[in-house]
Amino acid sequence: MDRELRHIDWFRDNIGKTIYGTSGCSCSVCHMQYLKGVRISDLNHANSLYSIQDTTNRRYFTSKEDRVEYERSLKG
Repeated sequence: MDRELRHIDWFRDNIGKTIYGTSGCSCSVCHMQYLKGVRISDLNHANSLYSIQDTTNRRYFTSKEDRVEYERSLKG
């Protein structure tokens, strides 16, 4: 399972697609994005998500299943 930070190209390659991040804070926006994912709308949005994962512990995946598998691996 990929535990590394995503490269900026990964975000750019996924413009127009929905990605799924690990939990952020407990606000309603982060909670909704956790449940439904977030669609990368454009290059600026891709760059923003890249910056977020670079400055937080969030990790992004192309499917909910991959995200769940990653979260399970953290629990041991």
